[in-house]
Amino acid sequence: MERTAKEVADFVHARLVGDGSVRLRGIASVASAASGDLVFVEGEKNLAQALHSNASAVIAGEMEGLCRVVTDAELARAKAQLKSSLLMGLERPGSRAEQIAGQIFTFGRVQSVAEIVAQIDRVDASELKRYAAQVMASPSIAAIGPVKKLERHDVFAARFTRAPEAAE
Repeated sequence: MERTAKEVADFVHARLVGDGSVRLRGIASVASAASGDLVFVEGEKNLAQALHSNASAVIAGEMEGLCRVVTDAELARAKAQLKSSLLMGLERPGSRAEQIAGQIFTFGRVQSVAEIVAQIDRVDASELKRYAAQVMASPSIAAIGPVKKLERHDVFAARFTRAPEAAE
């Protein structure tokens, strides 16, 4: 399945720099990237390698940046976006069913909208930075589509380091 760089950036809420119409067909490691591939990197050294690879698009530094600085404006924008997505999703039967199923699976019950909004509102910058540092220390990888060129998890995880500024 092909997607444009803009579609991917919108889906993962990443900042897009460059041509959003670039067509992406798969995910790959920097070393095996070809035209049409998307690569994910953290750190300046890995970014330089990715920018000189054959990849058509790069997602870089998103989690690493969260470990260091989360502005009040960014946090407020993220909370507003999350709450609006939650509320708009309630208007579509498929999204509503997905939310209910996820809540039953995770919590054993359906949460009220007010309860979820209160949980979102309780998140602060230091908590978000701690979570980002935890993810960076032990990253997960998930991929859909052509993943034959996706690197092994241990190689992927080795590119991540815990940011010292995150420890509070």
